Amino acid sequence: MTVNPAAEPIGFLLGSWRGGGRGIYPTIADFEFTEELTVWHAGGGWVAHVQKTNATDDGRPLHSEMGYWRPKENGVVELVVSHSFGVVEMSVGRVEDTTLEFRSTYFIETPTAKKIDAALRRFSVTGNELHYEVDMEFGGHPLQHHLRADLEREI
Repeated sequence: MTVNPAAEPIGFLLGSWRGGGRGIYPTIADFEFTEELTVWHAGGGWVAHVQKTNATDDGRPLHSEMGYWRPKENGVVELVVSHSFGVVEMSVGRVEDTTLEFRSTYFIETPTAKKIDAALRRFSVTGNELHYEVDMEFGGHPLQHHLRADLEREI
């Protein structure tokens, strides 16, 4: 499929990715996870993604999300993500070469979801390797490191 020219700035994300990472935060025990991430282009000026993680110790599901990446003018990219724990996240960032950085602009929670105050996401792709980090502000704690993962594109 030919990628819509509007989506080309983030076309390097397309594909199926697998790997793992580690999570930490003051309110939880440290954990390790495996991850599957699929990013696809559906023909418009955006790409979609679905992601799921499982604990490495017993395989239990940890987190999943679905979202859209919307490239705009001058390297701006909007990100809309629906999280399995009942939160919709809206973030705005920039793409430069094969690196993206997003800062949250808004969260909407379901009545039973925990309130996240801020998030920062950083993605970097080199060849068939994707590295990302997520910082989070939650539960009265300042913005700080939460997740780091290394994924490899399936060929």
